[in-house]
Amino acid sequence: NFPIVVQNCEPVELITEVRNAAIIVPFMCRIGRDVLDAANELQMVMQFGVGLEGVDIEYATEKGIWVCNIPSEDCGNAQSCAEHAIFLCLSLMRKPGEMKKSIDTGRIGHPTGDTIYNSRCMIFGFGGIGRQLLRRLISFEPREIVLVVRRLEEPLNDGDRVLMDESGVLRKITFDEFMRAEGGSLDLDNVFLCCTQNQQTRELVNHRFLSKFTS
Repeated sequence: NFPIVVQNCEPVELITEVRNAAIIVPFMCRIGRDVLDAANELQMVMQFGVGLEGVDIEYATEKGIWVCNIPSEDCGNAQSCAEHAIFLCLSLMRKPGEMKKSIDTGRIGHPTGDTIYNSRCMIFGFGGIGRQLLRRLISFEPREIVLVVRRLEEPLNDGDRVLMDESGVLRKITFDEFMRAEGGSLDLDNVFLCCTQNQQTRELVNHRFLSKFTS
């Protein structure tokens, strides 16, 4: 038996505080070579969440340090992100800022706003967040959901498969097919980015990306 000491610190204090740490649980801070070199007793970096972009995994592996994270659907993170994505989408479509101005000036009913119902949506990426978003988005009865996946035979669990079969609104395309799409060929109202950030998807949203959609 040995005492477990939990030490909280600010990112600027990390280099000093990690010297005798066995485990680092980063929360919105980067774990690079400088931190890994300063942590003489370090055995594991346990990411508080899913994304490991801020951890130098290659260098940690060289030093024999384990790196892990928390699966998004097991901790409620994916569910929360999916809800927030729909909240942001509804906020954009309903134009609450403009509606408030209309009410303040006595112009009731303007603007009318738009709905997810009968709209065309794209879910770009089908990890934990993408799966949770699909389950919620179908309830809004969109006209079509385009799902961008790494491969068409992307494995689906039974619940997702039932949703797709019953809804009849889903169309799957691969990432490569999306990238080959001609400018203005995708008629969509809402695009939800749910993909992992890596070298393939870094700076994905640019002029070429946006030009694929009808205006």
